[in-house]
Amino acid sequence: MNRTFGCCRFVWNRMLTDRRIWYLITRDSIQITLAQYKKRWLWLKEVDGMDLCDVQLNREKAFRDFFRNPGHFGFPKY
Repeated sequence: MNRTFGCCRFVWNRMLTDRRIWYLITRDSIQITLAQYKKRWLWLKEVDGMDLCDVQLNREKAFRDFFRNPGHFGFPKY
């Protein structure tokens, strides 16, 4: 379970960083897939993919909520 939690935390933080950097450079959204990360960091394949997919879905929801109502929902945090 510790490995799964660590991988989920890594994916959340990495996707958040990549999206922030991309937005600052281009002022546009980026579509990041989990497969891209699994190719680069092979150890992500060692945990259940559904858990990592849930992280990706939660990140997308956090950004949707933020852009819909930034006064109520803060920018997603690490």
